[in-house]
Amino acid sequence: MDQNLIIKEVRDYLKQNSDKKLIEKYARFFKEGYDSYGISTEIFNSLLKTMLEKYVLTGDLDDVLTLGNELFASGKYEEGSLAISFLSALRKRESKLAKKKTSQNPQLLLEFDRTVLPQLKILFDKWILNWAHTDMTCSELLGKMLIDKTITISDFTTWKKSISKWTRRAVPVSMIALLKNEKDLSPLLDYIDSMMMDIERPVQQGLGWFLREAWKKQPAPVEKFLFKWKENAPRLIFQYATEKMGKEQREKFRRSKKKLA
Repeated sequence: MDQNLIIKEVRDYLKQNSDKKLIEKYARFFKEGYDSYGISTEIFNSLLKTMLEKYVLTGDLDDVLTLGNELFASGKYEEGSLAISFLSALRKRESKLAKKKTSQNPQLLLEFDRTVLPQLKILFDKWILNWAHTDMTCSELLGKMLIDKTITISDFTTWKKSISKWTRRAVPVSMIALLKNEKDLSPLLDYIDSMMMDIERPVQQGLGWFLREAWKKQPAPVEKFLFKWKENAPRLIFQYATEKMGKEQREKFRRSKKKLA
């Protein structure tokens, strides 16, 4: 895989198809800044398909991880999105091959297992700088790795203590994927307990989002958890967590006295 060739091809294509109006349209959603070419979804998907067919799906994981770092290093939004999409495509490919249990083309059987997680953490700690790339990685990679038991929530222990707010946000957002089939929410609630006093807004939003989705599945344990924290945890968590509750229900989680969030 000639990474310089790939990067040049990607950047030439993105520059040729940039649209300043799209930059202006989406910039307002990114308080941290939005360094973008201004690329439509249709054009992005066309480029992604081409890159996957020509290079990525015939490459190996180490090459794609290295390529991903180089793309993220540019700071351009679309290049980061491509890096995530490339890794997602490799995970899907390996998952399909594993299900078939075939020994054909053994060179394509990547080791997309829990050893990949530290390298994904590097992407977060160093390069991921917005909610969209965070949530995209959680949805397309981390959440699916939790579902297929490639990793477990205990593998996120160092993530919870990262200096990067986006790395920390990834923990509860990734765990949303587990709610569909999880019968006992206690281990999940216990796991985020140490995060409930996080001072960063994106992390608080991620925690609230997880708790909202968990409440929709099993209200009782989530409400018990929220009552435990209602006098101390940031208000923003409760704003998100109680969003789907009725007005009277939300009132139960108002603080009895004012405290700083």
